[in-house]
Amino acid sequence: RRYAPCPQVAVASAGRVFMAFGHVAWHQREEPWLDTLVAVNGFNGTILWRRALTSGIMVDRSTMIATPTTLYLADDKSCKLIDPATGKVRGEIVVPDGLADGPVWKWMALQDGVLYALVGGPEVSVETITSNVRGVGHWPWGMWKGHEYADPRTNFGFGRTFLAIDPATQEVLWSHREPEYIDSRGVCMDQGRIYFYCPEQLLGCLDAKQGEVVWKNSDDSLLQAIGPNGRAQHYVTGYATTSFIKCKDKQLYFAGPQRARFVVASTEDGRVLWQKRQGNVQVVLRDDGVYCAGPQLGDETAGAIYGYDGQRLASLPIRRACTRATGSIDGVFYRTSGGTVRVNSADNSAEHIAPMRPPCQDGVLISDGLLFWGPWMCGCQLSLYGHISLGPADAQPAAVPTAEPQLQRGTGDVAQIKAFPVDAGDW
Repeated sequence: RRYAPCPQVAVASAGRVFMAFGHVAWHQREEPWLDTLVAVNGFNGTILWRRALTSGIMVDRSTMIATPTTLYLADDKSCKLIDPATGKVRGEIVVPDGLADGPVWKWMALQDGVLYALVGGPEVSVETITSNVRGVGHWPWGMWKGHEYADPRTNFGFGRTFLAIDPATQEVLWSHREPEYIDSRGVCMDQGRIYFYCPEQLLGCLDAKQGEVVWKNSDDSLLQAIGPNGRAQHYVTGYATTSFIKCKDKQLYFAGPQRARFVVASTEDGRVLWQKRQGNVQVVLRDDGVYCAGPQLGDETAGAIYGYDGQRLASLPIRRACTRATGSIDGVFYRTSGGTVRVNSADNSAEHIAPMRPPCQDGVLISDGLLFWGPWMCGCQLSLYGHISLGPADAQPAAVPTAEPQLQRGTGDVAQIKAFPVDAGDW
């Protein structure tokens, strides 16, 4: 399990890490994991179970949610309710006939016991790609099938119908249909509201309790600031399938591989609050500011921490290539040359973590007081490969190595393994 196919999505909960591996193997070493969902014990790396994914669908979308009791996994037919300990499907939620353009799940979120989804019609079908390439090389970049986003009717993740569903009874609580196609890369949820973007048409907001429109904004100043979707698909910019919207409190943030500008809009009415000229930044939102990991070949000022008023507070190291930035309670993680950087939020110091580089589409995963680096398809030099985890240090002098084995294999029952306390020392 040192290498894995592209694309991939990972989530974690209650000591388990779930990784969905997609449809492309650029080397033979990745083929065993094509179209596969894997569950791993987060505390010792043991594979708990694996199961086949539905082939033909792009997995890089927000349709997998992990909780301590259920793994929600949606595809082009239904949302599966999976037992996280065994991998067995306990139930399925199917979009009722006639309610949407089709049964395909484009995006979903879980809040206060309600499952919210954007659903719609069939998409461009991706083909599972195998390879006879051996060795540890990299891979070719290009405008792969479907990544050009040529037709909103069949684009990855585009739909027109939102649903609110009670996962316990599978009852549809409400549905809302838009005349224009919604780009699921531009959908997010916060504080009982769903925000959605119809490319070059409008930005909208729904009340999540009733499914009613709170506001829509199609003002030229907003649409011109956000601009058309870029093509991305380059090692510096990143993947076209990447989500490009985030939300915190009173502000919406548009940034990512497809964005020419970094645009911040109001959650009250969608008006533009402030913007920056470099849109290809990886954004992490924290109480102390907006952390933006700038692109490798972009403006050197793009790597920055901004206040919520748009004022520049500090600089950040430029990220290496396209890897996603993620955040923990006390820091921000992303890829730099030769490994990973951790930006300490207390004093803005940058600490180098070597020699692991994060997977491009996941970044460093943070859960249960641990940091996870998953397998990926790249053969970058000076890097460890595989499923790797770091835990908190105890602030004691380094232990003297002994002959005792350092790997402790458990029974596979996560419930019997004591988690590390989140506040145990420093990373």
